Amino acid sequence: MSTLFAILTGMGVGSGGLYILWQTLVKGVPQAEAQGLNLMFFSLCVFSASLVNFRRHRIATKPALVIIPLGIVAGIPAVMLARSIDTGLLSKLFGGFLILVGSVGLLSRSK
Repeated sequence: MSTLFAILTGMGVGSGGLYILWQTLVKGVPQAEAQGLNLMFFSLCVFSASLVNFRRHRIATKPALVIIPLGIVAGIPAVMLARSIDTGLLSKLFGGFLILVGSVGLLSRSK
């Protein structure tokens, strides 16, 4: 299944949400752990895609040098906030986020 999710991720499908759903509903993994696994999985995909795109000169270096450290710094309080929120509420918030993103994707016009 991981290979299938990796292929979907490479194709741009929102497979992170699918992966979390698979882990929680089918495998019985707790929500927080499934999100952590998804983050590790996604980070590896981002790293490999970034290397390919950097080698092909498709990444603007100057903005990336600003965005990457800011993302890392912002991630620390985000993790602390997520750890302080009840798991049930976190699951509902994440589900609502998936519905919102999916709805926007379905309702937006492609260019």
